[in-house]
Amino acid sequence: MQIDIWNLKRKINKNELKRTLARMYRPLLVSGDIEIISDGKVEPLKFSLEKPEENFTFTLKNGQKISGWLSLLKESSDARSGVRCYSFGRLIVEREYFGQKDPSYKESINRLIGEIYIDFEIPLLMNKTDFDRGSKEWQEIAGEMYNRMDPYISLLLEERDKDLPTQKEIRAAEYASERWREFLKYIERLQKEGSLPGLPTEYGQKPPEPREEVKGAKTGESKRGIYNPRTPPPLIAIGKRRRTGSFPRPVLQSLPEEVRYQPSERNGEKVILINTKFPIYKIRKNQLPLYIWETLILEYARAEDEDTQTVREYIEEMNLLLKDLAKFIHQKNIKIAI
Repeated sequence: MQIDIWNLKRKINKNELKRTLARMYRPLLVSGDIEIISDGKVEPLKFSLEKPEENFTFTLKNGQKISGWLSLLKESSDARSGVRCYSFGRLIVEREYFGQKDPSYKESINRLIGEIYIDFEIPLLMNKTDFDRGSKEWQEIAGEMYNRMDPYISLLLEERDKDLPTQKEIRAAEYASERWREFLKYIERLQKEGSLPGLPTEYGQKPPEPREEVKGAKTGESKRGIYNPRTPPPLIAIGKRRRTGSFPRPVLQSLPEEVRYQPSERNGEKVILINTKFPIYKIRKNQLPLYIWETLILEYARAEDEDTQTVREYIEEMNLLLKDLAKFIHQKNIKIAI
């Protein structure tokens, strides 16, 4: 059977399309069950492995078999790590760790790679972007994969982290964190004073009206007038900005090269991991506090509910914060270099 698709209305990058198809249907392309032509033949995605694939098969309680493989990427590889999960040859989930520690815990885990093939009916989400993680089948698969990945995770955890921050960088991050808390108080004060655009309360919320002093007709006693409380925010209200004291602390850590920062948690505390392997980080080391503040603004400018904020609104919010940061640095004579 042959299926032809042409005259697409949306402009598509041909090279990006081939890379996507090579990743999405890799098992079928490897086996030769399908052939895809898109500005030439689409070749299956290839991995640069440090050691041969460890192939495995296991059987679920319902008798269905799962096959797959695990291995380690070479340090020079630019492939995305984690286990890719295929259903009937189509990629459903990638970068899966089945509850094991992932690269946000330690960068060396970024070398773990593998695939599993599920060739029987298993509950999926309606848009096929994930498995039903509450299903018995997935729970059983996750438990088996957790155990199979354990030797690899243990090995990678023993490796020494590369791109570890120096003591000078760590001190700079601590300095940036302290000044950031001061900056948040600074902009909160400006909002309360009304010198910043926007309201200190939620958008769309009416400010409270002042109480009136009403004189009694006979006694002349002062009586409280009717108090009009502020209205609750409308259902379409834009998600409000995070407030001082609730924003995560910046922590320097080596992460996959393509990631600038990543929200995480350390001992119950929310933190923002600043990636020491990100290319711009290496260029901006001499101005590390400023780089950290700019990175924090990328996250701070986001609305709590992403559906309530357009890309344009996000960019405008970042621009306002960067402008306020510049004023704060100038007024307080804050150091931006180390």
